[in-house]
Parts: sequence; C-alpha cells; structure tokens
Amino acid sequence: FAKRKDYLPPKDLTHLLVFESKTTEVAFKNLLRAQTATGNFIMAGKLHGMKLFNESMKHSTPAFILKGTGGAADKCSLVLSHMKYRAQLREDFGGDSSDSD
Repeated sequence: FAKRKDYLPPKDLTHLLVFESKTTEVAFKNLLRAQTATGNFIMAGKLHGMKLFNESMKHSTPAFILKGTGGAADKCSLVLSHMKYRAQLREDFGGDSSDSD
C-alpha cells in the first residue's frame, strides 16, 4: 500500500475540496459566488469582448474597459461615452429616460 500513489492528487494541486453531497457542493458554490467580486477586463478584442461587455451591462457586473487598445475595447468605450452624454443631456434639459436613437 505504501508504494501505490494513485490516491494522491497531482503535485501542482494546492487545494482540494471534498463535499459530502452534491447539495453541499452547490450550496458552497452559491455562497462563494455571492461573496466573490467578479468583473470583465476588455482589452482590444473582437466579438467575444463585445459579448462580455453586453453581459456585464445586463447583469450589472463591473467591466474594466482598456480604452486605446483598439478593437472591442475602443468600441465599448465609445458606447459608454455615448451613454454618459445621453445621461448628461437628460439631466441638463430634463428629457425623458427613453433612448430614441
């Protein structure tokens, strides 16, 4: 028994979580998700970057846009600038909150 090591995790593994049941595992994952901040970093990119930005906007999660890197990041930055400008116009001129573009 001492020579068999197939029961050991890989050497590069630093943590191992073992749950009594699937219910306990799901509860732990939900708790971890609720307590852990998440966000998307968008640097350059293409369609996938735009999808990340869209998901961030839908779910109110942070999106860190690295303006000036090109691609999707610059397009997302442009969208945010437009949204900020529209909000400022509504505030300054008392317009309604609907976008009529």
